[in-house]
Amino acid sequence: MFCTHCAREIKVEKVNTGKGAKKVFVCPRCGHLIETNLTSDEIKELSAAAHSEVHKASNDLNRGKSGTVIGLILLAISMLFLLMSFKATAGGALVPNCLEFYVFLALVSLGTAVLVYGIVFVVLGTKRKNLYRNLLKDIQNNTFVQ
Repeated sequence: MFCTHCAREIKVEKVNTGKGAKKVFVCPRCGHLIETNLTSDEIKELSAAAHSEVHKASNDLNRGKSGTVIGLILLAISMLFLLMSFKATAGGALVPNCLEFYVFLALVSLGTAVLVYGIVFVVLGTKRKNLYRNLLKDIQNNTFVQ
C-alpha cells in the first residue's frame, strides 16, 4: 500500500477505537490517513509523488556511483603511497614511520569509507528506483490496486 501524498510504501496498523479495533493506514513519513478505495484524483497525486520518488532514487543512484568511483580512485592512489613507503635507503624495506606510509593509511581508510558509502547508495537507489518504476507501470496499465 502506498501513500497518495508522498508515495511512501506503508504498513497496516491496528488502532484501537472505543468501539473495537479498526484498520487505519497511516503514512510513516507524512502522517496522512490512507484509504483503500482511491479516486482518479488521488491516483494522479500518487503518480506525481511516485515520479518525484523516481527522481530522488536516481539522485541516490548517481550519488552512489560517484562515491564508488571516488573511493576506488582514493584506494588506487593509496597503493602508490604504499609503494613509495618502501625506501631504497632502508634496503627496499617498508618504513612504517615515514610520511608516505601515514598518507597511505589515511587514504586507505578514507577510500574504504567512501567506497562503502557509494555501494550502499547504489543498492538503495536501485531498489527504490525499481519499486517506484513498477508502481508507475501499474498505474499506467490500470492494474494498480491499493
